[in-house]
Amino acid sequence: MIGTKYKAVVCGVACVGTFACASFANERVALVIGNAAYQHAPPLANPKNDAADMAGLLRRLGFAVTEGFDITEAAMRDLIKAFDRQAGTAKVALLFYSGHGMEVDGANYLLPVDAQLEASRDLRHEAIELDFVLESMGTGTNLVFLDACRDNPFARGWAGAKSVVVVGRGLAEVTEASASGMFIAFATHPGHTAADGEGRNSPFTAALKQNIETPGLEVNALLTEVRKTVLASTGDVQRPWANSSLSAAFFVRPSSTHTAARPGPAPEPRMDPEQEEWRFVRDSGNPKAVRDFLELYPNGRLAGAARALLAQQSVWPFTVATEPASASIRLVDRPEPYQPGMSLPAGNYRAEVSADGYETRMVTVPHGGSPTTHRVALRKTGPTVGDRFRDCPQCPEMVVVPAGSYRMGSPSYEQGRGEDEGPVHEVTIAAPFAIGRHEVTVAEFGRFADETGYLAGNWAGRTTASGSPAPAGAAGAVRALVRAGGTPWHA
Repeated sequence: MIGTKYKAVVCGVACVGTFACASFANERVALVIGNAAYQHAPPLANPKNDAADMAGLLRRLGFAVTEGFDITEAAMRDLIKAFDRQAGTAKVALLFYSGHGMEVDGANYLLPVDAQLEASRDLRHEAIELDFVLESMGTGTNLVFLDACRDNPFARGWAGAKSVVVVGRGLAEVTEASASGMFIAFATHPGHTAADGEGRNSPFTAALKQNIETPGLEVNALLTEVRKTVLASTGDVQRPWANSSLSAAFFVRPSSTHTAARPGPAPEPRMDPEQEEWRFVRDSGNPKAVRDFLELYPNGRLAGAARALLAQQSVWPFTVATEPASASIRLVDRPEPYQPGMSLPAGNYRAEVSADGYETRMVTVPHGGSPTTHRVALRKTGPTVGDRFRDCPQCPEMVVVPAGSYRMGSPSYEQGRGEDEGPVHEVTIAAPFAIGRHEVTVAEFGRFADETGYLAGNWAGRTTASGSPAPAGAAGAVRALVRAGGTPWHA
């Protein structure tokens, strides 16, 4: 059985560290809940750790903490009622929740460990609507930290429901009307999910622990530091989000020159959510943050500015596909070697494309706004490696082989080896060349000798068809073959 026990710890017992209890006596109260051991949904690794660590940290900051771990729906409602009575007279009320949370039809819900949701109608009986918790906050400064934007564990089971139910990913944005006088921080931005984390704490709670005790850090600045930390730890995937309608600056841990909550100077007038998010995105230098912003506000009044910024700062995969595929590519305007799929910012890039046996081309590739694959076909200037050809109908079939090093000559133990056929030695040919594809038969050599007048063996002393003396030696044979074929490139 999952425990439903919870406890309220008063300031006089739990205050430790640099804050004196008298400083915030009856002024600061906090409700901390961590639900991890779900009975009808996937359990979570860190919420209980998150809540326990935050409860201890908040006590050090002078809060009277009411806490609950792995609590049922009934116990969770009782805990909220107890907190309601405390928050009514407090100057500062804080809620921290870690566990499963979900959005359905625009409303946010926190899930007790015994929640069993087979349809959306079960929400009112099995889950706790976030607005119900917010209504229990006091009339002073109210702070809410929700590490609950994980995937909806019941969405799959509702896929076949007959009624129209909009089940979102993560949590929905809290409207200003329901959050009057509050600062509400989400583990990630609306409509996205947050990671549970692989260590002791989730990325959001770990960042909050790291920054919340910084002296003199106003709560909006606190969230900015938390956001930076989470972005760094998640590879820019998870971006914490906040809604605030506070009318005065608030310092969770005041420095010597600040009070915890003071009437002024007031922070700058609250921006609407789109403008507030844009201010962060614009200054982040992060293309992914801009793309997330456009996903959230595709038709917003700042969407045009976001697209323009994305075009300037984005890097996209860049590929030049060539024919032949073995062609070499050099980017004239870039110092780094070309690699298929390399990330480049938007712009026009000049590429030199070359290959043996092909005409070199210089092309300009426009790039930006999406992955680019530019195709370049080179024109042949002659046979290339692997090509087969004949210089004339009666000429031997040739094949082009690659440049390289080859062993030539006959070994000394070969019977009938002539003195000029050795020794075996290595020959390096620096460029592709053509060679006969098949061994020469006696008949082919006879035809060759007849057509070229080559003098060798039984053909010595013959004359050409024109009656002139046949050329002697290999050089003469090659010259005759070139005349017959008419294409001297391979001679």
